[in-house]
Amino acid sequence: MDEDCQNSFKTLISELQNLPTLGLPDRNSSFIISCDASDVAVGAVLSQTRNGKQIPISFASQVLNTSQRRYSTTDKELYALIWSCRKFKPYLYGKKFEILTDHNPLVHVRNMKDTHGRRARWFEELEQYDYDIRYIQGKENIVADALSRSICTVLQSTIDFGLEQLKDPFIQDLIKSFKGTNFKNYALLNGILYRIGRRGHVLVVPDHLKNKIIEDCHINNLSHLGVAKTIDAIRQRFYWPKMDHDIEERLRSCESCLINKSKNYTPIAELNPVQVDEPFCFWEVDITGPLNLTERGNKYIVVFTDHFTNWIEAYPIPDQTAQTVAQIMLDNVIARFGVPVQVHSDQGTQFESTLFHHLCMWLGIKKTKTTPYHPMGNGQVERANKTIKEMLRHHVNEWKNDWDLHLGLPLLAIRSCVCKKTKFSPAKLCYGRELRLPIDIEFPLLQERRADGYHIFVKNLSQKLKSYFDIARENTKKSNFETKRYYDTKVCGDPYNIGDKVYLKSQQSNKLDKLFDGPYIIKLNKHPYYDIQDFLDGKLKRVHFNRLFVGKRYEFEHGDETPQLRRSTRIRRPPKYISNCWGRRNVAY
Repeated sequence: MDEDCQNSFKTLISELQNLPTLGLPDRNSSFIISCDASDVAVGAVLSQTRNGKQIPISFASQVLNTSQRRYSTTDKELYALIWSCRKFKPYLYGKKFEILTDHNPLVHVRNMKDTHGRRARWFEELEQYDYDIRYIQGKENIVADALSRSICTVLQSTIDFGLEQLKDPFIQDLIKSFKGTNFKNYALLNGILYRIGRRGHVLVVPDHLKNKIIEDCHINNLSHLGVAKTIDAIRQRFYWPKMDHDIEERLRSCESCLINKSKNYTPIAELNPVQVDEPFCFWEVDITGPLNLTERGNKYIVVFTDHFTNWIEAYPIPDQTAQTVAQIMLDNVIARFGVPVQVHSDQGTQFESTLFHHLCMWLGIKKTKTTPYHPMGNGQVERANKTIKEMLRHHVNEWKNDWDLHLGLPLLAIRSCVCKKTKFSPAKLCYGRELRLPIDIEFPLLQERRADGYHIFVKNLSQKLKSYFDIARENTKKSNFETKRYYDTKVCGDPYNIGDKVYLKSQQSNKLDKLFDGPYIIKLNKHPYYDIQDFLDGKLKRVHFNRLFVGKRYEFEHGDETPQLRRSTRIRRPPKYISNCWGRRNVAY
Protein backbone atom coordinates (compact mmCIF):
# COMPACT_ATOMS: atom_id res chain seq x y z
CA MET A 1 0.00 0.00 0.00
CA ASP A 2 1.56 3.29 -1.09
CA GLU A 3 1.27 6.62 0.72
CA ASP A 4 -1.84 7.78 -1.21
CA CYS A 5 -3.70 4.59 -0.37
CA GLN A 6 -2.72 4.88 3.28
CA ASN A 7 -3.97 8.47 3.48
CA SER A 8 -7.25 7.53 1.79
CA PHE A 9 -7.75 4.70 4.25
CA LYS A 10 -7.16 7.02 7.24
CA THR A 11 -9.59 9.57 5.77
CA LEU A 12 -12.24 6.87 5.40
CA ILE A 13 -11.83 5.81 9.04
CA SER A 14 -12.05 9.42 10.17
CA GLU A 15 -15.25 10.07 8.23
CA LEU A 16 -16.89 6.95 9.66
CA GLN A 17 -16.14 8.19 13.19
CA ASN A 18 -17.63 11.66 12.69
CA LEU A 19 -21.19 12.88 12.34
CA PRO A 20 -23.63 12.08 10.95
CA THR A 21 -23.30 8.64 12.51
CA LEU A 22 -26.18 7.06 14.38
CA GLY A 23 -25.96 7.06 18.15
CA LEU A 24 -27.43 4.65 20.65
CA PRO A 25 -30.60 5.83 22.45
CA ASP A 26 -30.23 7.01 26.05
CA ARG A 27 -33.40 6.12 28.00
CA ASN A 28 -32.54 8.69 30.66
CA SER A 29 -32.49 11.56 28.19
CA SER A 30 -35.44 13.09 26.33
CA PHE A 31 -36.02 12.54 22.63
CA ILE A 32 -36.58 15.03 19.81
CA ILE A 33 -38.57 14.37 16.63
CA SER A 34 -38.02 16.52 13.55
CA CYS A 35 -40.68 15.81 10.92
CA ASP A 36 -41.67 17.23 7.56
CA ALA A 37 -43.91 16.45 4.59
CA SER A 38 -43.66 17.10 0.86
CA ASP A 39 -46.06 16.42 -2.00
CA VAL A 40 -44.77 12.87 -2.39
CA ALA A 41 -43.49 11.62 0.98
CA VAL A 42 -43.00 12.22 4.71
CA GLY A 43 -39.73 12.12 6.62
CA ALA A 44 -38.60 12.20 10.24
CA VAL A 45 -35.48 12.13 12.42
CA LEU A 46 -35.33 10.83 15.99
CA SER A 47 -32.49 12.48 17.91
CA GLN A 48 -31.18 13.41 21.37
CA THR A 49 -29.15 16.38 22.58
CA ARG A 50 -25.72 15.51 23.98
CA ASN A 51 -23.02 18.03 24.81
CA GLY A 52 -24.97 20.71 23.00
CA LYS A 53 -25.23 18.71 19.76
CA GLN A 54 -28.14 16.75 18.30
CA ILE A 55 -27.17 13.11 17.83
CA PRO A 56 -29.39 11.23 15.31
CA ILE A 57 -30.83 7.97 16.63
CA SER A 58 -32.88 6.96 13.58
CA PHE A 59 -33.91 8.26 10.15
CA ALA A 60 -37.21 7.34 8.50
CA SER A 61 -39.27 8.23 5.44
CA GLN A 62 -42.29 6.91 3.58
CA VAL A 63 -43.92 7.61 0.21
CA LEU A 64 -47.48 8.94 0.27
CA ASN A 65 -50.14 6.91 -1.49
CA THR A 66 -52.55 8.35 -4.05
CA SER A 67 -55.19 9.48 -1.56
CA GLN A 68 -52.64 10.91 0.89
CA ARG A 69 -51.14 13.06 -1.87
CA ARG A 70 -54.50 14.80 -2.15
CA TYR A 71 -54.38 15.94 1.50
CA SER A 72 -54.16 19.64 2.25
CA THR A 73 -50.76 20.99 3.32
CA THR A 74 -51.80 21.06 6.99
CA ASP A 75 -53.10 17.50 6.82
CA LYS A 76 -49.87 16.31 5.18
CA GLU A 77 -47.79 17.94 7.91
CA LEU A 78 -50.12 16.55 10.57
CA TYR A 79 -49.86 13.09 9.03
CA ALA A 80 -46.05 13.39 9.11
CA LEU A 81 -46.31 14.13 12.85
CA ILE A 82 -48.67 11.18 13.48
CA TRP A 83 -46.61 8.83 11.32
CA SER A 84 -43.40 9.85 13.14
CA CYS A 85 -44.94 9.07 16.52
CA ARG A 86 -46.11 5.68 15.26
CA LYS A 87 -42.69 4.93 13.78
CA PHE A 88 -40.76 5.76 16.96
CA LYS A 89 -43.42 4.70 19.48
CA PRO A 90 -41.12 2.23 21.32
CA TYR A 91 -38.83 5.17 22.20
CA LEU A 92 -41.54 7.76 22.91
CA TYR A 93 -44.31 5.97 24.76
CA GLY A 94 -44.36 6.91 28.45
CA LYS A 95 -41.71 9.64 28.10
CA LYS A 96 -41.94 13.37 27.45
CA PHE A 97 -40.48 14.42 24.10
CA GLU A 98 -40.33 17.41 21.79
CA ILE A 99 -41.63 17.70 18.22
CA LEU A 100 -39.95 20.14 15.82
CA THR A 101 -41.93 21.26 12.76
CA ASP A 102 -41.60 23.97 10.15
CA HIS A 103 -45.40 24.21 9.76
CA ASN A 104 -46.55 26.83 12.27
CA PRO A 105 -50.28 25.78 12.48
CA LEU A 106 -49.23 22.49 14.09
CA VAL A 107 -48.02 24.38 17.17
CA HIS A 108 -51.67 25.03 18.01
CA VAL A 109 -52.84 21.52 17.18
CA ARG A 110 -54.31 21.01 20.66
CA ASN A 111 -56.43 24.14 20.33
CA MET A 112 -58.12 23.18 17.06
CA LYS A 113 -61.91 23.06 17.43
CA ASP A 114 -64.72 21.30 15.59
CA THR A 115 -62.44 18.53 14.39
CA HIS A 116 -64.07 15.48 12.91
CA GLY A 117 -63.28 12.50 10.71
CA ARG A 118 -59.62 11.90 10.00
CA ARG A 119 -58.28 14.76 12.13
CA ALA A 120 -60.40 13.72 15.10
CA ARG A 121 -58.93 10.22 14.96
CA TRP A 122 -55.39 11.61 14.72
CA PHE A 123 -55.87 14.00 17.68
CA GLU A 124 -57.27 11.16 19.76
CA GLU A 125 -54.21 9.06 18.90
CA LEU A 126 -51.87 11.88 19.96
CA GLU A 127 -53.48 12.02 23.42
CA GLN A 128 -51.53 8.92 24.49
CA TYR A 129 -48.22 10.85 24.21
CA ASP A 130 -46.63 13.50 26.44
CA TYR A 131 -45.13 16.01 24.03
CA ASP A 132 -44.46 19.66 23.24
CA ILE A 133 -44.49 21.11 19.72
CA ARG A 134 -42.01 23.80 18.73
CA TYR A 135 -41.88 25.72 15.48
CA ILE A 136 -38.57 26.04 13.61
CA GLN A 137 -37.83 27.66 10.28
CA GLY A 138 -37.66 25.47 7.19
CA LYS A 139 -33.96 26.17 6.71
CA GLU A 140 -33.32 24.61 10.13
CA ASN A 141 -35.31 21.46 9.29
CA ILE A 142 -32.97 20.32 6.55
CA VAL A 143 -32.69 16.60 7.32
CA ALA A 144 -36.41 15.86 7.68
CA ASP A 145 -37.13 17.97 4.62
CA ALA A 146 -34.58 16.04 2.57
CA LEU A 147 -35.98 12.69 3.70
CA SER A 148 -39.45 13.69 2.46
CA ARG A 149 -38.29 14.46 -1.07
CA SER A 150 -37.03 12.30 -3.90
CA ILE A 151 -33.42 12.87 -4.83
CA CYS A 152 -32.52 13.51 -8.44
CA THR A 153 -29.56 11.30 -9.23
CA VAL A 154 -27.12 12.69 -11.76
CA LEU A 155 -25.81 9.88 -13.93
CA GLN A 156 -22.10 9.93 -14.60
CA SER A 157 -20.58 8.02 -17.45
CA THR A 158 -18.29 5.25 -16.25
CA ILE A 159 -16.93 4.53 -19.73
CA ASP A 160 -13.76 6.14 -21.04
CA PHE A 161 -14.90 6.09 -24.65
CA GLY A 162 -11.58 7.19 -26.09
CA LEU A 163 -9.83 4.32 -24.31
CA GLU A 164 -12.52 1.86 -25.44
CA GLN A 165 -12.08 2.97 -29.05
CA LEU A 166 -8.38 2.19 -28.87
CA LYS A 167 -9.23 -1.41 -27.93
CA ASP A 168 -10.80 -1.90 -31.37
CA PRO A 169 -8.11 -2.66 -34.01
CA PHE A 170 -10.18 -1.16 -36.84
CA ILE A 171 -10.74 2.17 -35.02
CA GLN A 172 -7.16 2.16 -33.74
CA ASP A 173 -5.84 1.96 -37.31
CA LEU A 174 -8.28 4.66 -38.37
CA ILE A 175 -7.07 7.02 -35.62
CA LYS A 176 -3.43 6.40 -36.54
CA SER A 177 -4.19 7.13 -40.17
CA PHE A 178 -6.18 10.19 -39.14
CA LYS A 179 -3.11 11.88 -37.63
CA GLY A 180 -1.42 12.04 -40.97
CA THR A 181 -4.42 12.34 -43.25
CA ASN A 182 -7.39 14.67 -43.43
CA PHE A 183 -10.54 12.53 -43.41
CA LYS A 184 -13.60 14.36 -44.66
CA ASN A 185 -16.17 12.30 -42.73
CA TYR A 186 -14.37 11.93 -39.39
CA ALA A 187 -13.20 14.20 -36.59
CA LEU A 188 -10.88 13.50 -33.65
CA LEU A 189 -11.95 15.62 -30.67
CA ASN A 190 -10.39 15.25 -27.19
CA GLY A 191 -9.01 11.86 -28.15
CA ILE A 192 -12.43 10.52 -29.23
CA LEU A 193 -13.25 9.66 -32.84
CA TYR A 194 -16.51 11.03 -34.26
CA ARG A 195 -18.16 10.57 -37.62
CA ILE A 196 -19.53 13.68 -39.32
CA GLY A 197 -22.93 13.15 -40.90
CA ARG A 198 -26.08 15.03 -41.81
CA ARG A 199 -27.12 15.02 -38.16
CA GLY A 200 -23.82 16.30 -36.82
CA HIS A 201 -21.06 14.48 -34.95
CA VAL A 202 -21.82 10.94 -33.78
CA LEU A 203 -19.60 8.56 -31.82
CA VAL A 204 -17.77 5.80 -33.67
CA VAL A 205 -18.55 2.65 -31.67
CA PRO A 206 -15.96 -0.08 -31.09
CA ASP A 207 -17.01 -3.62 -31.88
CA HIS A 208 -17.24 -4.82 -28.27
CA LEU A 209 -19.64 -2.01 -27.22
CA LYS A 210 -22.28 -2.57 -29.92
CA ASN A 211 -24.40 -4.91 -27.83
CA LYS A 212 -24.30 -2.64 -24.79
CA ILE A 213 -25.42 0.38 -26.82
CA ILE A 214 -28.26 -1.54 -28.47
CA GLU A 215 -29.32 -2.88 -25.07
CA ASP A 216 -29.22 0.50 -23.34
CA CYS A 217 -31.10 2.22 -26.13
CA HIS A 218 -33.73 -0.46 -26.86
CA ILE A 219 -34.44 -1.65 -23.31
CA ASN A 220 -33.52 1.12 -20.90
CA ASN A 221 -34.26 4.24 -22.96
CA LEU A 222 -36.84 3.39 -25.64
CA SER A 223 -38.90 0.86 -23.66
CA HIS A 224 -38.70 -1.78 -26.41
CA LEU A 225 -39.83 0.38 -29.32
CA GLY A 226 -39.64 -1.19 -32.77
CA VAL A 227 -36.82 -1.67 -35.23
CA ALA A 228 -37.21 1.54 -37.24
CA LYS A 229 -37.44 3.84 -34.21
CA THR A 230 -34.52 2.13 -32.47
CA ILE A 231 -32.35 2.42 -35.58
CA ASP A 232 -33.21 6.09 -35.91
CA ALA A 233 -32.45 6.80 -32.23
CA ILE A 234 -29.07 5.06 -32.38
CA ARG A 235 -28.15 6.71 -35.68
CA GLN A 236 -28.56 10.13 -34.09
CA ARG A 237 -25.87 9.30 -31.54
CA PHE A 238 -23.62 6.50 -32.77
CA TYR A 239 -22.10 4.99 -35.88
CA TRP A 240 -20.56 1.69 -36.89
CA PRO A 241 -20.54 -0.21 -40.20
CA LYS A 242 -23.70 -2.25 -40.95
CA MET A 243 -25.37 -0.90 -37.84
CA ASP A 244 -28.90 -1.27 -39.30
CA HIS A 245 -28.40 -4.99 -39.82
CA ASP A 246 -26.89 -5.50 -36.36
CA ILE A 247 -29.69 -3.60 -34.61
CA GLU A 248 -32.35 -5.49 -36.52
CA GLU A 249 -30.79 -8.85 -35.65
CA ARG A 250 -30.69 -8.00 -31.95
CA LEU A 251 -34.27 -6.73 -31.88
CA ARG A 252 -35.57 -9.78 -33.72
CA SER A 253 -34.26 -11.88 -30.85
CA CYS A 254 -35.30 -9.67 -27.91
CA GLU A 255 -37.08 -12.01 -25.49
CA SER A 256 -39.36 -9.34 -24.05
CA CYS A 257 -40.45 -8.16 -27.52
CA LEU A 258 -41.16 -11.71 -28.64
CA ILE A 259 -43.47 -12.29 -25.68
CA ASN A 260 -45.18 -8.92 -25.29
CA LYS A 261 -45.56 -7.43 -28.78
CA SER A 262 -48.35 -8.20 -31.21
CA LYS A 263 -47.44 -9.45 -34.67
CA ASN A 264 -48.49 -7.81 -37.91
CA TYR A 265 -49.35 -11.19 -39.36
CA THR A 266 -51.15 -14.27 -38.09
CA PRO A 267 -49.88 -17.77 -38.94
CA ILE A 268 -52.65 -19.70 -40.67
CA ALA A 269 -52.51 -23.37 -41.56
CA GLU A 270 -54.31 -24.84 -44.56
CA LEU A 271 -57.88 -26.04 -44.06
CA ASN A 272 -58.53 -29.76 -43.58
CA PRO A 273 -62.32 -30.29 -43.84
CA VAL A 274 -63.83 -33.40 -42.29
CA GLN A 275 -65.57 -35.67 -44.83
CA VAL A 276 -68.40 -37.77 -43.34
CA ASP A 277 -70.38 -40.16 -45.57
CA GLU A 278 -73.16 -41.44 -43.28
CA PRO A 279 -75.82 -39.70 -41.16
CA PHE A 280 -75.62 -39.69 -37.36
CA CYS A 281 -72.19 -41.31 -37.13
CA PHE A 282 -70.22 -38.13 -36.32
CA TRP A 283 -71.61 -35.64 -33.79
CA GLU A 284 -70.08 -32.39 -32.61
CA VAL A 285 -71.11 -31.19 -29.14
CA ASP A 286 -70.65 -27.92 -27.30
CA ILE A 287 -72.20 -25.85 -24.51
CA THR A 288 -73.20 -22.21 -24.90
CA GLY A 289 -73.79 -19.93 -21.93
CA PRO A 290 -74.17 -18.91 -19.23
CA LEU A 291 -77.43 -17.21 -20.22
CA ASN A 292 -79.95 -15.50 -17.97
CA LEU A 293 -81.33 -17.89 -15.37
CA THR A 294 -84.87 -18.92 -16.33
CA GLU A 295 -87.80 -19.61 -14.01
CA ARG A 296 -87.25 -23.32 -14.66
CA GLY A 297 -83.65 -23.07 -13.44
CA ASN A 298 -81.92 -23.39 -16.82
CA LYS A 299 -78.77 -21.43 -17.56
CA TYR A 300 -76.98 -23.21 -20.43
CA ILE A 301 -77.74 -24.85 -23.78
CA VAL A 302 -76.03 -28.07 -24.83
CA VAL A 303 -75.93 -28.31 -28.62
CA PHE A 304 -75.32 -31.39 -30.81
CA THR A 305 -74.84 -31.25 -34.60
CA ASP A 306 -74.65 -34.18 -37.00
CA HIS A 307 -71.80 -33.58 -39.41
CA PHE A 308 -73.45 -35.25 -42.41
CA THR A 309 -77.06 -34.02 -42.31
CA ASN A 310 -76.39 -30.81 -40.29
CA TRP A 311 -79.24 -31.85 -37.99
CA ILE A 312 -79.16 -29.86 -34.74
CA GLU A 313 -80.27 -30.93 -31.28
CA ALA A 314 -80.29 -28.34 -28.47
CA TYR A 315 -81.43 -28.79 -24.86
CA PRO A 316 -81.64 -26.30 -21.97
CA ILE A 317 -79.72 -27.46 -18.90
CA PRO A 318 -79.33 -26.02 -15.37
CA ASP A 319 -75.58 -26.67 -15.15
CA GLN A 320 -72.72 -27.90 -17.30
CA THR A 321 -71.53 -30.81 -15.20
CA ALA A 322 -70.38 -34.04 -16.82
CA GLN A 323 -73.34 -35.96 -15.36
CA THR A 324 -75.89 -33.56 -16.88
CA VAL A 325 -74.27 -33.54 -20.34
CA ALA A 326 -73.77 -37.31 -20.42
CA GLN A 327 -77.39 -37.92 -19.38
CA ILE A 328 -78.69 -35.59 -22.13
CA MET A 329 -76.57 -37.33 -24.77
CA LEU A 330 -77.68 -40.78 -23.66
CA ASP A 331 -81.42 -40.06 -23.20
CA ASN A 332 -81.93 -37.83 -26.24
CA VAL A 333 -79.26 -38.11 -28.92
CA ILE A 334 -78.27 -41.76 -28.60
CA ALA A 335 -81.80 -42.94 -27.76
CA ARG A 336 -83.23 -41.24 -30.87
CA PHE A 337 -80.45 -41.53 -33.45
CA GLY A 338 -78.45 -44.52 -32.28
CA VAL A 339 -74.88 -44.91 -31.09
CA PRO A 340 -72.52 -42.71 -33.15
CA VAL A 341 -69.08 -43.72 -34.33
CA GLN A 342 -67.41 -40.53 -33.10
CA VAL A 343 -68.18 -37.60 -30.78
CA HIS A 344 -66.08 -34.45 -31.12
CA SER A 345 -65.87 -31.63 -28.55
CA ASP A 346 -63.61 -28.95 -27.16
CA GLN A 347 -61.54 -29.52 -24.01
CA GLY A 348 -64.25 -28.51 -21.56
CA THR A 349 -63.99 -30.28 -18.21
CA GLN A 350 -67.39 -31.95 -18.69
CA PHE A 351 -66.27 -33.56 -21.96
CA GLU A 352 -62.85 -34.53 -20.62
CA SER A 353 -64.26 -36.02 -17.41
CA THR A 354 -63.90 -39.66 -16.46
CA LEU A 355 -67.68 -40.12 -16.58
CA PHE A 356 -68.02 -38.88 -20.17
CA HIS A 357 -65.05 -40.95 -21.35
CA HIS A 358 -66.41 -44.07 -19.64
CA LEU A 359 -69.77 -43.58 -21.35
CA CYS A 360 -68.04 -43.36 -24.73
CA MET A 361 -65.89 -46.42 -23.99
CA TRP A 362 -68.93 -48.40 -22.84
CA LEU A 363 -70.80 -47.66 -26.09
CA GLY A 364 -67.74 -48.00 -28.34
CA ILE A 365 -67.72 -44.31 -29.30
CA LYS A 366 -64.48 -42.69 -30.40
CA LYS A 367 -64.05 -39.52 -28.34
CA THR A 368 -61.98 -36.77 -29.99
CA LYS A 369 -61.27 -33.17 -29.01
CA THR A 370 -60.00 -29.88 -30.40
CA THR A 371 -56.71 -28.30 -29.44
CA PRO A 372 -56.91 -25.64 -26.69
CA TYR A 373 -58.35 -22.23 -27.65
CA HIS A 374 -59.03 -23.29 -31.24
CA PRO A 375 -62.81 -23.15 -31.78
CA MET A 376 -62.38 -23.66 -35.54
CA GLY A 377 -61.73 -27.30 -34.74
CA ASN A 378 -65.36 -27.53 -33.62
CA GLY A 379 -66.63 -25.09 -36.20
CA GLN A 380 -69.97 -26.64 -37.19
CA VAL A 381 -71.40 -26.67 -33.67
CA GLU A 382 -69.88 -23.24 -32.92
CA ARG A 383 -71.78 -21.86 -35.92
CA ALA A 384 -74.94 -23.56 -34.66
CA ASN A 385 -74.47 -21.86 -31.27
CA LYS A 386 -74.27 -18.47 -32.95
CA THR A 387 -77.38 -19.10 -35.08
CA ILE A 388 -79.46 -20.30 -32.12
CA LYS A 389 -78.57 -17.27 -30.00
CA GLU A 390 -79.30 -14.90 -32.88
CA MET A 391 -82.76 -16.44 -33.35
CA LEU A 392 -83.55 -16.50 -29.62
CA ARG A 393 -83.01 -12.74 -29.39
CA HIS A 394 -86.14 -12.26 -31.49
CA HIS A 395 -88.35 -14.21 -29.08
CA VAL A 396 -87.22 -13.59 -25.48
CA ASN A 397 -89.02 -11.22 -23.12
CA GLU A 398 -87.69 -8.01 -21.63
CA TRP A 399 -85.84 -9.81 -18.83
CA LYS A 400 -84.37 -12.51 -21.14
CA ASN A 401 -85.41 -15.21 -18.67
CA ASP A 402 -87.76 -17.27 -20.84
CA TRP A 403 -85.39 -18.33 -23.60
CA ASP A 404 -85.82 -22.03 -22.77
CA LEU A 405 -89.51 -21.79 -23.75
CA HIS A 406 -88.63 -20.56 -27.24
CA LEU A 407 -85.87 -23.01 -28.14
CA GLY A 408 -88.12 -25.23 -30.29
CA LEU A 409 -88.99 -22.68 -33.00
CA PRO A 410 -85.36 -21.90 -33.95
CA LEU A 411 -84.63 -25.63 -34.17
CA LEU A 412 -87.64 -26.19 -36.43
CA ALA A 413 -86.50 -23.38 -38.70
CA ILE A 414 -82.89 -24.60 -38.91
CA ARG A 415 -83.93 -28.19 -39.63
CA SER A 416 -86.34 -27.08 -42.37
CA CYS A 417 -84.01 -24.83 -44.36
CA VAL A 418 -81.65 -25.97 -47.09
CA CYS A 419 -78.01 -26.23 -46.04
CA LYS A 420 -75.56 -24.53 -48.38
CA LYS A 421 -73.09 -27.39 -48.08
CA THR A 422 -75.36 -30.36 -48.93
CA LYS A 423 -78.06 -28.49 -50.92
CA PHE A 424 -80.63 -30.37 -48.79
CA SER A 425 -82.42 -29.48 -45.59
CA PRO A 426 -81.39 -31.52 -42.53
CA ALA A 427 -84.97 -32.83 -42.32
CA LYS A 428 -84.93 -34.18 -45.87
CA LEU A 429 -81.70 -36.08 -45.27
CA CYS A 430 -83.08 -37.36 -41.98
CA TYR A 431 -86.69 -38.26 -42.91
CA GLY A 432 -86.68 -38.23 -46.71
CA ARG A 433 -89.18 -35.35 -46.76
CA GLU A 434 -89.50 -31.75 -45.70
CA LEU A 435 -91.02 -30.84 -42.34
CA ARG A 436 -94.44 -29.24 -42.36
CA LEU A 437 -94.32 -25.66 -41.14
CA PRO A 438 -97.26 -23.67 -39.72
CA ILE A 439 -97.44 -21.76 -43.01
CA ASP A 440 -98.15 -25.04 -44.85
CA ILE A 441 -101.36 -25.38 -42.84
CA GLU A 442 -102.41 -21.76 -43.12
CA PHE A 443 -102.24 -21.67 -46.93
CA PRO A 444 -103.48 -24.27 -49.47
CA LEU A 445 -100.05 -25.30 -50.68
CA LEU A 446 -99.76 -28.32 -52.94
CA GLN A 447 -98.62 -31.32 -50.88
CA GLU A 448 -96.51 -34.21 -52.13
CA ARG A 449 -98.58 -37.22 -53.18
CA ARG A 450 -98.63 -39.98 -50.58
CA ALA A 451 -97.58 -43.53 -51.55
CA ASP A 452 -100.10 -46.37 -51.45
CA GLY A 453 -99.29 -48.78 -48.61
CA TYR A 454 -96.42 -49.16 -46.19
CA HIS A 455 -94.28 -51.39 -48.37
CA ILE A 456 -94.35 -49.00 -51.29
CA PHE A 457 -93.70 -46.05 -48.96
CA VAL A 458 -90.70 -47.75 -47.36
CA LYS A 459 -89.32 -48.78 -50.75
CA ASN A 460 -89.69 -45.30 -52.16
CA LEU A 461 -88.24 -43.73 -49.01
CA SER A 462 -85.22 -46.03 -49.12
CA GLN A 463 -84.57 -45.18 -52.75
CA LYS A 464 -85.00 -41.47 -52.15
CA LEU A 465 -82.72 -41.44 -49.12
CA LYS A 466 -80.02 -43.35 -51.01
CA SER A 467 -80.27 -40.84 -53.84
CA TYR A 468 -80.27 -37.92 -51.41
CA PHE A 469 -77.22 -39.25 -49.59
CA ASP A 470 -75.26 -39.71 -52.83
CA ILE A 471 -76.08 -36.20 -53.98
CA ALA A 472 -75.34 -34.75 -50.51
CA ARG A 473 -71.92 -36.43 -50.47
CA GLU A 474 -71.01 -34.96 -53.84
CA ASN A 475 -72.31 -31.54 -52.86
CA THR A 476 -70.39 -31.68 -49.59
CA LYS A 477 -67.17 -32.61 -51.39
CA LYS A 478 -67.61 -29.73 -53.82
CA SER A 479 -68.41 -27.33 -50.99
CA ASN A 480 -65.41 -28.47 -48.96
CA PHE A 481 -63.17 -28.10 -52.01
CA GLU A 482 -64.36 -24.56 -52.71
CA THR A 483 -64.12 -23.59 -49.04
CA LYS A 484 -60.61 -24.99 -48.78
CA ARG A 485 -59.51 -23.27 -51.99
CA TYR A 486 -60.74 -19.91 -50.74
CA TYR A 487 -59.44 -20.40 -47.18
CA ASP A 488 -56.01 -21.59 -48.26
CA THR A 489 -55.36 -18.30 -50.07
CA LYS A 490 -54.89 -16.85 -46.57
CA VAL A 491 -52.36 -19.48 -45.49
CA CYS A 492 -49.35 -17.80 -43.92
CA GLY A 493 -46.24 -19.41 -42.50
CA ASP A 494 -44.24 -22.56 -43.15
CA PRO A 495 -44.67 -25.76 -41.12
CA TYR A 496 -42.32 -26.08 -38.18
CA ASN A 497 -39.81 -28.85 -37.64
CA ILE A 498 -39.06 -30.98 -34.61
CA GLY A 499 -36.62 -29.09 -32.40
CA ASP A 500 -37.74 -25.62 -33.48
CA LYS A 501 -38.04 -23.05 -30.72
CA VAL A 502 -41.53 -21.52 -30.78
CA TYR A 503 -43.79 -19.20 -28.79
CA LEU A 504 -47.45 -19.81 -28.00
CA LYS A 505 -50.18 -17.20 -28.26
CA SER A 506 -51.49 -16.50 -24.77
CA GLN A 507 -55.15 -16.10 -23.83
CA GLN A 508 -55.11 -12.73 -22.07
CA SER A 509 -57.36 -12.10 -19.09
CA ASN A 510 -55.92 -8.61 -18.64
CA LYS A 511 -54.96 -6.09 -21.32
CA LEU A 512 -51.46 -5.82 -19.86
CA ASP A 513 -50.82 -9.55 -19.73
CA LYS A 514 -48.08 -10.84 -21.99
CA LEU A 515 -49.28 -11.79 -25.47
CA PHE A 516 -47.22 -14.96 -25.83
CA ASP A 517 -45.90 -17.74 -23.61
CA GLY A 518 -42.66 -19.55 -24.08
CA PRO A 519 -40.30 -20.49 -25.32
CA TYR A 520 -41.29 -24.06 -26.17
CA ILE A 521 -39.60 -26.72 -28.25
CA ILE A 522 -41.48 -28.82 -30.82
CA LYS A 523 -41.37 -32.52 -29.93
CA LEU A 524 -43.92 -33.94 -32.42
CA ASN A 525 -45.05 -32.64 -35.81
CA LYS A 526 -48.50 -33.62 -37.07
CA HIS A 527 -49.14 -30.46 -39.05
CA PRO A 528 -51.29 -28.49 -38.34
CA TYR A 529 -51.08 -29.98 -34.81
CA TYR A 530 -47.88 -29.91 -32.77
CA ASP A 531 -46.78 -31.32 -29.44
CA ILE A 532 -44.68 -28.66 -27.70
CA GLN A 533 -42.62 -28.92 -24.51
CA ASP A 534 -42.14 -26.11 -22.01
CA PHE A 535 -38.49 -25.17 -21.44
CA LEU A 536 -39.09 -24.64 -17.71
CA ASP A 537 -41.27 -27.48 -16.44
CA GLY A 538 -40.96 -29.94 -19.35
CA LYS A 539 -44.74 -30.34 -19.71
CA LEU A 540 -46.13 -31.37 -23.10
CA LYS A 541 -49.20 -29.85 -24.72
CA ARG A 542 -50.81 -30.22 -28.14
CA VAL A 543 -51.64 -26.98 -29.93
CA HIS A 544 -52.68 -25.80 -33.37
CA PHE A 545 -50.31 -24.17 -35.84
CA ASN A 546 -52.34 -20.94 -35.81
CA ARG A 547 -51.31 -20.25 -32.19
CA LEU A 548 -47.57 -20.66 -32.75
CA PHE A 549 -44.78 -18.54 -34.15
CA VAL A 550 -41.07 -19.15 -34.31
CA GLY A 551 -38.59 -16.68 -32.92
CA LYS A 552 -34.84 -16.48 -32.38
CA ARG A 553 -34.23 -16.17 -28.66
CA TYR A 554 -31.53 -13.89 -27.30
CA GLU A 555 -31.21 -12.34 -23.85
CA PHE A 556 -29.36 -9.03 -23.71
CA GLU A 557 -28.27 -9.65 -20.13
CA HIS A 558 -25.98 -12.51 -21.19
CA GLY A 559 -23.50 -10.51 -23.20
CA ASP A 560 -20.89 -13.27 -23.10
CA GLU A 561 -23.21 -15.51 -25.12
CA THR A 562 -23.62 -12.96 -27.91
CA PRO A 563 -22.34 -14.13 -31.30
CA GLN A 564 -19.56 -11.97 -32.69
CA LEU A 565 -20.60 -9.41 -35.28
CA ARG A 566 -18.94 -9.68 -38.66
CA ARG A 567 -16.65 -6.75 -39.34
CA SER A 568 -17.31 -4.95 -42.59
CA THR A 569 -15.97 -1.63 -43.77
CA ARG A 570 -18.64 -1.31 -46.45
CA ILE A 571 -21.20 1.34 -45.50
CA ARG A 572 -24.62 0.60 -46.88
CA ARG A 573 -27.57 2.93 -47.27
CA PRO A 574 -30.59 2.61 -44.98
CA PRO A 575 -32.74 -0.21 -46.40
CA LYS A 576 -36.07 0.74 -47.88
CA TYR A 577 -37.59 -2.29 -46.23
CA ILE A 578 -36.57 -4.05 -43.07
CA SER A 579 -37.79 -7.36 -41.74
CA ASN A 580 -40.21 -7.17 -38.89
CA CYS A 581 -39.61 -8.81 -35.50
CA TRP A 582 -41.07 -12.10 -36.68
CA GLY A 583 -38.89 -12.52 -39.76
CA ARG A 584 -41.71 -13.57 -42.12
CA ARG A 585 -42.89 -10.40 -43.81
CA ASN A 586 -41.27 -7.13 -44.84
CA VAL A 587 -42.60 -3.84 -43.56
CA ALA A 588 -41.71 -0.36 -44.76
CA TYR A 589 -40.48 2.27 -42.36
